[in-house]
Amino acid sequence: MPKNVLILHASPRLNGNSQTLAETFAAGAEAAGHWVSRISLAQAQISPCQACGYCRGHQHRCRLEDDMDKIYPAILGADCVALAAPLYFYDWPAQLKLAIDRLYAFGPEYSIRDKETVLLMTAADQNPQSFGGAEATYQLALVDYLRWRDRGRILVGGLNEAGAIEGHPALIDAYKLGYTI
Repeated sequence: MPKNVLILHASPRLNGNSQTLAETFAAGAEAAGHWVSRISLAQAQISPCQACGYCRGHQHRCRLEDDMDKIYPAILGADCVALAAPLYFYDWPAQLKLAIDRLYAFGPEYSIRDKETVLLMTAADQNPQSFGGAEATYQLALVDYLRWRDRGRILVGGLNEAGAIEGHPALIDAYKLGYTI
């Protein structure tokens, strides 16, 4: 059965390595018959969570009015949410962190649980341990807390210049992951 796959892409560099990785994943998902939608978090206006608790008393509605008003329904409608981003200073970029923090509005009991998720990241650093901070947040916040099912992680280091990922074996892995999602 076809799935709704949402890609949240967080790089401000258009046509960069993480976007190429995400689009290759999307091509695999589309080839398998899934519906893929994309949101560029770098183009979105997202305010940081204020930890005010308003959402907990107002049916999971955040008091902040920004582009999360469009992103929330996209996440709710997705069967699988793929996070695609470059590694920034050993974690995910602020554009993605803002959106993840705002998922607090759903709390521990809402229907945002039990989705599938994928982590797609690129980095200039070649050390695989460099992804540790982003992976820890992914595991704790999305997999453990929200109970999203981790379908795969593709973390590619040693890429600095835009286009450096071209021809990299990770693109084959991304396509296969998208196809089998």
